[in-house]
Order: sequence, then C-alpha cells, then structure tokens
Amino acid sequence: MKSAKSSSVSSSIGVIVAVFAIVLGAVLPSQAASPSSSGRTGLPAQDNAASFLKGTWVGKAAGYNGGKYQGRNEAKFVITEVRGFSAKGTQQWRSPGAKSWSPAESVYFTLLFEDGAGLWQVYGVEGDATYIGSTTQDGGMYLIYLEPGRGVKDAAMRITLKKRG
Repeated sequence: MKSAKSSSVSSSIGVIVAVFAIVLGAVLPSQAASPSSSGRTGLPAQDNAASFLKGTWVGKAAGYNGGKYQGRNEAKFVITEVRGFSAKGTQQWRSPGAKSWSPAESVYFTLLFEDGAGLWQVYGVEGDATYIGSTTQDGGMYLIYLEPGRGVKDAAMRITLKKRG
C-alpha cells in the first residue's frame, strides 16, 4: 500500500508528464506538416540551433516559493556548452539586495522548434525542477520554473531574462 506522501509525489509527477504530453500532442502534429526555414518538412534549418543560448542570462523571478510570494528575486543562468538543440550550464539565485549568489547548480536546456519568426520554445531541467519557456522578439527569454517540492518547497515562478554582454 502506498503512503500518502508517495502517492502525492506520484500524482505530481503524473500531472507534469500529462501536461507535457498534451503540449507535445498539440504542437508536434502542426509542426510535422509545415515547412521550416530549411524548406524540409518538420526539420529545423540549423544543426547548431542552440548556439544563441551560450553566455550569461540575468533577470528577475516572481511567483510562489514554499507558500510565500516572492516578487523580485534575481536569477542568473550561465550557458557554457551548446550542441545541436541542447545546452548546459549553471543557474543561481539571490534575494533583492543580497550581494552574493546562491551556489551554482547544473541546468540543461533543449529547444523544441522555431516558429518561423525566429522564436524558440525552450524546455529545461535542473536537480528538482522543470523550465518551460520561449525566446522573445527583443532577444530575451521567458521561463516558467516549476518545482514539486512535497509541499514545503513547491514553487511556480516566472523568470524574465536578458542576455548580458
């Protein structure tokens, strides 16, 4: 018999998987039939699509973390390696007014598809959270941070990022 805690974790993971499957089911069929900028159906034009991610991205995060609203946390992502549609790097956080950043944690991203106007859907993970987002027309990026933390550390935040330098 499963414990309530185990059942809750399984339910959270199931919801995340279901949402991801629904998003993919809604997006992929329309992309498979439409020509991309390469002129080939459903295939992106470039093998190094994620190269624009390389560098330092900084911005603000707002949302709920551990049951409390946090409106001005700072976020920093340093992407150090890109290959094809994937990228890896580190992420750090700090509270408003703090001088030091949190310890760096590994983060991994991949691009789903380019919409024809140069905007990409971005998906990522780190130790205990998922990122879903997109690039913006002004060269920035929006990410939604979702962390199922068993109640105490649950988080849902919107991060607005700009590339530095």
